[in-house]
Amino acid sequence: MRFALGWLERFQQILMGWHPLTHGVALGARANCAWSSAGTPCFLRPFVQLCGVPAARYQGNDAASMEVEASWQLFGRWSIVAFGGAGAIRTTRDTFAATQNAGSGGLGFRYELARKFGLHAGIDMARSPGTTAMYFQVGNAWFSA
Repeated sequence: MRFALGWLERFQQILMGWHPLTHGVALGARANCAWSSAGTPCFLRPFVQLCGVPAARYQGNDAASMEVEASWQLFGRWSIVAFGGAGAIRTTRDTFAATQNAGSGGLGFRYELARKFGLHAGIDMARSPGTTAMYFQVGNAWFSA
C-alpha cells in the first residue's frame, strides 16, 4: 500500500506463508516492513506489529517485524500453537536518530470449527516485555493485524 498526499508518504509490505512439515504439523512465517516520510502524522506512522506487543508502542519512521508460528494437530479437531517474533523501529529527525527493538512469544490452542474450510477458533496467551495479552482468535491472527 502506498499513500501519498503532498508532503506525506507511507509504504507497507506484508509477506506471509505456511508450509506443512509433517502430518499434523505446519510452520508459518510473516514479515512486515513499513516506511514513512518525515511529515507523516503520528497516527499514520509505522509500528511493530507482533502478537503480544501493544499497537503503536514501538513507532517510528521505519518499522520491520518477523514472526513465526508452529501448529500441531493433537487429536481430532484440537491443536496447539506456539509463536514468537521480533521487530525494530527506527526514528530519524534533523539531528536525532534512535532504534528500538521488541520481541514477543506465546502459546495457544485451537478447535477446528469447520473442516471443509479449515476454520479454527481458540485462545492465545502472548508475552512481551512489560505486557501479557490474551487473544480470542477466529481464523488466523495475522489477517487482522
